[in-house]
Amino acid sequence: MVKCLKDMKAAGLQADSETWNCVLGCAIGPVAKYHVLEYMHKLKIPLTALGLKSVVRDLCDFLGPDKALALVSQDGFVLTVDCVKVIVERLIDRPSQSKLERAWQLLLNASERGLVPMTTSVLNTFAFRFARAGRVDWILGLMRAMYTKWGVKPNITTYQCLLEAVVRQPPHENKAFLLRVVYGEALKSWKKTSLGTAPMRIDAETLPAPFRTWIRRARTQFEFMATTLNKNKATAEPERVTYTDPFGVDLDQYLKSPENVAAREFLDRASTLLAWSTTPGEPLQLTYPQKQEEANPINLELRMIITKLGVGSQTGSVSRAVQKFERRPHDVADAMVPEWKAFLATRKHEYRNKLDVAEQQRRESALHNPYQSYIDALKAGFAVEG
Repeated sequence: MVKCLKDMKAAGLQADSETWNCVLGCAIGPVAKYHVLEYMHKLKIPLTALGLKSVVRDLCDFLGPDKALALVSQDGFVLTVDCVKVIVERLIDRPSQSKLERAWQLLLNASERGLVPMTTSVLNTFAFRFARAGRVDWILGLMRAMYTKWGVKPNITTYQCLLEAVVRQPPHENKAFLLRVVYGEALKSWKKTSLGTAPMRIDAETLPAPFRTWIRRARTQFEFMATTLNKNKATAEPERVTYTDPFGVDLDQYLKSPENVAAREFLDRASTLLAWSTTPGEPLQLTYPQKQEEANPINLELRMIITKLGVGSQTGSVSRAVQKFERRPHDVADAMVPEWKAFLATRKHEYRNKLDVAEQQRRESALHNPYQSYIDALKAGFAVEG
């Protein structure tokens, strides 16, 4: 960066505010950043959105997210979406009840002051972390709250987080149903956001690559469980356990199925009961007692939905609920983890070998007709005929 500044000076080019904010982002360590900020202050160079994000990120790293939140909450500090996302990411990196509530209150206060427009990217900042913990209930509650409060709608990335949360859960009787529900909603979201009204088949193979990765993992889980059950069954029993692929239909078939209506009703009801409070200062309900308490009774319908969502840890602190999933990230019982790892590694190896063969065929086809891939892309993207 220093060489770049010297070359600009030699060429007679004047460094503007964008240049100095880039320099601030490239400075390593608190001392270097302090000197750059001091120089910018002396020359009255304003911080851009990029520079402000860099400063807030450093505050979180050096002082912690709590002190950074206290500083940016003062009057006169101009918040941006990037600043909010940085603080939220640091707060919920190791979530607890109090940290999640502070992160949520930051959004509510920023919205009340009219400083930050809430977007789907802010929703996904929470959803990415909740997905790693397998907390479908938190994602659904946050989705409904942000839609009610600010009209923020989920996108395909949000549904990817929902799918990851379901896949990371240990096996339970409603897992296949939840996977089909999230998959169907993702198909509808993908059609609206990317393809419009293009007459293309929308199914599991046309979703984005990260989404397909979790679909393959879910299929491998069901295959592994079926193989394990068949191996443990008595040889005299002729029946073999099989599984139905939750992702075996395309969008048109899903819309025509009665499951589409049932899934939509279930998601609406679940997200309504689990919605986070949008009243500033009101605590969030993030854990659910297994026994009915007189002081804090739980709705019976909410208990049924929580059970159907497969939330394994319904008591204790939020941090313990998250750590449970992080200590056992392989989606199966502890006794089967070694077998599951080997089974998953085999399926990954088979998939990569297929990719290698397909890539080799694609390259040979491109050498034979270098314009065909461009024509295929036009047909797929714009429904060109002929």
